[in-house]
Amino acid sequence: FAGGYCECVVMSTTRRFLANDLFRFNSVNLDSLTETYNLAFYFQYLSIWPSYQRVVESSHGQIMAYVIGKTEGENKEWH
Repeated sequence: FAGGYCECVVMSTTRRFLANDLFRFNSVNLDSLTETYNLAFYFQYLSIWPSYQRVVESSHGQIMAYVIGKTEGENKEWH
């Protein structure tokens, strides 16, 4: 940081998970602790809860991580 100017390097970005990402995120699922589901499972979550699905992408466009989420319950039991 010199003279009020900062040359920043973006290491990763977070964005919405897109259907095409299903064909790009296999490298994230290679560890033994990550559960992998069939495409229908992921498409269901993407279609019902699209705003709860996120991807972390490297500066080179490689998917580094993803989050799949949903809501459950109704009224006071919603969570």
